[in-house]
Amino acid sequence: MTRLFLLVLLALSINLSAQITEISNFPLQDTSKTHLHSSIVELGGSELLFFWIESAQLKVAKSSDGINWNSTQVLVDSLSDDTQLQDLVTYKTNSGKIIVAYRANKPVNEYYIMFSIDNGTNWSASSLMIKDPINIKQIKWDGKFSQTDDNMLWFTFNRTSNLEFITSQNDGTTWSEKQTLVVNGKFGSVISTSDSLLLIFSSRGTDLQYKRSNDNGTTWGTAEIILDDSNIYGEPSVISKTDGSLLIVYKLSNSRVPGTYYIIESNDIGQTWSTPTQFTKYTGLDLNLRINSNSENLYASFASNRLYNEPNYQVENESNSLWYGIIGTSDDIFTPPTIKDISYSPIEPISSDTVIFNSKVFDDVSISSVLLNYKLNDVEQTPIEMFDDGLHNDGEPNDSIYGISISGFSAADILNYSIFAADNLGIISKRFGGNILFSISSVNNHYFIDVNRFKFGVDNKGVLADVEINGEPVFGKFDEAVVLFSGGFGLSGYSNGELWANGVMTASRIDDYQPGIVGSDIDDPLNMVYVLKSSDEPFGLSWETWKHAVSQGAKFYDGNG
Repeated sequence: MTRLFLLVLLALSINLSAQITEISNFPLQDTSKTHLHSSIVELGGSELLFFWIESAQLKVAKSSDGINWNSTQVLVDSLSDDTQLQDLVTYKTNSGKIIVAYRANKPVNEYYIMFSIDNGTNWSASSLMIKDPINIKQIKWDGKFSQTDDNMLWFTFNRTSNLEFITSQNDGTTWSEKQTLVVNGKFGSVISTSDSLLLIFSSRGTDLQYKRSNDNGTTWGTAEIILDDSNIYGEPSVISKTDGSLLIVYKLSNSRVPGTYYIIESNDIGQTWSTPTQFTKYTGLDLNLRINSNSENLYASFASNRLYNEPNYQVENESNSLWYGIIGTSDDIFTPPTIKDISYSPIEPISSDTVIFNSKVFDDVSISSVLLNYKLNDVEQTPIEMFDDGLHNDGEPNDSIYGISISGFSAADILNYSIFAADNLGIISKRFGGNILFSISSVNNHYFIDVNRFKFGVDNKGVLADVEINGEPVFGKFDEAVVLFSGGFGLSGYSNGELWANGVMTASRIDDYQPGIVGSDIDDPLNMVYVLKSSDEPFGLSWETWKHAVSQGAKFYDGNG
């Protein structure tokens, strides 16, 4: 008896130690790619299959403990490269068959299905499960599997503005015709309770609702509200737990948080629900959570942009990575600060301006520091602390808007900046702010020449006449008659010893040329139209500005003649 007790205790301790105590980044994904679709199938005990789509391939990996994973297996190749034209739905039926449905890369919207009856060791060939007869290829279906106590397998989806479904009475081998389940509904799941079928879904508005059926889904009662307030509720998934209670995972969104996941529970087959508690705590974007309705250990996976950063003073394509954990067990620790609404003013500063930088920064824990990182004329500068105290052009104190001001710039300076934030756990975020070009006084990217009776425009790309000034085309006019539509121009020269030539007839219509010296940045503030007038004051502002034209190759003129 003592030995048996020790063995049971040892087995229990091993199981507890293998539990995922923290929401984790899935280790086999390629983090240089962006991801959206994943799903976990529990095989029994602590064994799992993790399915995901990456680089247009449907992949799977197996784990014996939810922590360590074996090598990746590719199940399907050549899916769509567009994540919005992909979908992935998995389920383990009452018989133990594992079903995987995915959206094929077809000219029309088609879902294919494949099976395994040996816990993922071998897989069947793919076969067509459902096809969209009206070919709405761009619609994201958000399919879900569930199975009721009579072994009816349900597949619900949002092919149109309505929630639709098909069913199978033979473990997914054949399927019924499509039917409408809810008008103006989506994200539906059908499960069995002790006395009826329960449908949990999201309306096209902002709430969560449910319906009951007392005749195995032939008819459904009136929709009842579960959650309805100023927040937006979506992506509900319902799980029927082994003790008979129900659990709903859903996404909450509002003006501050783009999407975080909460759970509610019911011990009376959906009559009443508990106070919501958080599963994910990240204040940025979490999305596309998947959990099977018959999940015993409550493993869930989702996509998130919490690894996304912009560290190199340039815009990076926002990417999502895949995360997973156990609802009610795994804590959400890696939650980087959210940085948004980055701005500066004035929008077109000159060297004498004081530039104000602002950004909204917040987190689920306290923020320890926010810094303005910047380069001036491509030289890295010492970061400057930003504040949320109401004293640094940052709005009200403690409103999550941080600010700082900088002055002392020179004409034609180029400033690149980004925002750095760290929370009290040392987790950081970096977002690129932008490039600021400090204008040169008395110059513009175009100029209107008015000499006696002849008038025409010129811009910094070499266009003559056909130039817009203050939103209006000016052309070349003698008195009020247009005599020149566009001057065009020709250039020739040598490049690496090779003679070349190019001519443009109507330069404003063909962007063969950009502002500036060949090889320069087209956004360089030096690339402007410079004008000197004989009537300008000697050594006045226009003469001072002309030095920048000289640096671009213009002739030098003495300010006093």
